Amino acid sequence: MPALIKAAARFAADRGASLVEAYPTDPERDPRGPAEAYMGVLPSFLEAGFEEVARPSPGRVIVRRKVP
Repeated sequence: MPALIKAAARFAADRGASLVEAYPTDPERDPRGPAEAYMGVLPSFLEAGFEEVARPSPGRVIVRRKVP
């Protein structure tokens, strides 16, 4: 999963993006199961270089990564 996330960030950068934002779930705080993880899970985004910037609810996280 982190490799796919990094590839998506590169794809966005190649098209002029300077920042990528995502809304993964945090399975540690809200373990609902695979049906709720369709937007990705927090550990994968952190491994791909994203940083948590907000937490609107216990299980939902907003992460961002600057892209070159």
